[in-house]
Amino acid sequence: MKRLVILLLFCATMRQLPAQVTGNVIARVLQIRFNGFSGTAFIVDYGSRAYLVTANHMVAAAGDHATVDVLGPTDSLWHPSEFAILHGHSPCVDVAVLVPADAKLTSIDPLPYDYTFAMGQEAYFLGFPFGLFTTFGGQNVAVPLIKHGYISATVACSAIYPDGSKGDTLILLDGINNHGFSGGPVVAPDVFDGTRALKLIGVVSGYKYEDEPVSVNGQTAPNVSGSANSGIIIVVPIERAIDLIKDHVAKENVGKPK
Repeated sequence: MKRLVILLLFCATMRQLPAQVTGNVIARVLQIRFNGFSGTAFIVDYGSRAYLVTANHMVAAAGDHATVDVLGPTDSLWHPSEFAILHGHSPCVDVAVLVPADAKLTSIDPLPYDYTFAMGQEAYFLGFPFGLFTTFGGQNVAVPLIKHGYISATVACSAIYPDGSKGDTLILLDGINNHGFSGGPVVAPDVFDGTRALKLIGVVSGYKYEDEPVSVNGQTAPNVSGSANSGIIIVVPIERAIDLIKDHVAKENVGKPK
């Protein structure tokens, strides 16, 4: 992450203006299905072409190329599509980039992703929990669900995963994530911009589990526990996906005349 400004005093006193997820965000979020699992992806523009970004664990079983089913906000049927796939290298970089054959996927305004956020500010994440979606105007199309949270912290990956790198950073949100949001975008209003425009900050990876005792007939079962949603959402910074794209573009340009 290029720059992070932590302004606790600012966050405590700043005037909270109404925020709303805009159409250009919603229109860029798609449901994907691969290897029996469904999740979320979203369109990011870099240079002169478009890419799909998702969580790497969604396509971990794929190699460098795979067929992934896609259902977008203008679709009523799944579309199997061929992609080259760029994989993040570890759970700390749980992002993957799907490179489509077509360089342009939408004419909707792009989502900016280079900015500074403040701790405690609001954020939104979009996706398809449990395969659910909404529709507009009675049309049978898949529009993502929108949920709300707050940016709580940035931590070293090793704080979440014991074997994780201390050099990789994760963003933590306060909110409730559900299965199916994996790979979805996290957007937040830029509180340092007078327009409070929504910008990408990261990719939903999952949530931190919390062990809870299990009760049977009102009695706590010894040595038995279950995993519960702690309300801490794990987000990989969007820069990690952009890094994969940059490396891919650099390799593609090797040997090409400048």
